[in-house]
Amino acid sequence: MMRIPYVAILIVFSTPVFAQDVSEDFGSSIAKGNMLISTTFSLNHKESENEATLLQNLDDSYRIDWNFTLRSGYFIKDNFAIGGFFKYSNKLDQKSYTENSEPIRDEQLEKSYSVAPFIRNYLPLGDGRFCLFNETNLEFTYGSFVRQVDGIDDINRTVGDSYELKLGIQPGIAGFITDFVSFEVGTSLLGLSSKRTSSVYNGDEENKGYTFSNDVNFKIDLLSLFLGITFYFPVK
Repeated sequence: MMRIPYVAILIVFSTPVFAQDVSEDFGSSIAKGNMLISTTFSLNHKESENEATLLQNLDDSYRIDWNFTLRSGYFIKDNFAIGGFFKYSNKLDQKSYTENSEPIRDEQLEKSYSVAPFIRNYLPLGDGRFCLFNETNLEFTYGSFVRQVDGIDDINRTVGDSYELKLGIQPGIAGFITDFVSFEVGTSLLGLSSKRTSSVYNGDEENKGYTFSNDVNFKIDLLSLFLGITFYFPVK
């Protein structure tokens, strides 16, 4: 476990400066003139009963957070590609608790759509069967959400949307099962982001609220891994 942060940090700083001659066995996959098409998937799921949290004791809870990404790129030189991706994300969060002897049901559903240009460089290891990669992208995201809190006597509903611009870094490792097909495992390293969120409470447009936030940090989220498969083919 202690080796993971070291590998992730190494990936982050593996820029095109580290490019080397690709191997004869697998180097043709990431050579100049090739294209890549990939799909990645990430899933986070949690369920609980009688869970003690900081603010309240939950009778039960259920959370599922997943996203799906389609990516395409072109190698402008060996080990270095440019391209773009589209990502869809979905998050459902449900929890039940008791407040002042009253049972409360709190549910929230979020959906988002993202597009981004990216640059990606590879660092072959050994004969090239495994490659470290680092992807830098500028991601624009539109999201919407609805939250409903049900009590015995009333129902409160909040709806809203958000816009976010994020500079992201995604390090990972690719393992080639054939010359032109690889499996990928990676994570996200966030650098800079700006987000604006607006919301309406119980349909009262006159009291519409909003928040604006900026985030500047570099952190490795080892709990947010994504898995994917990538196809490489030459363009004549």
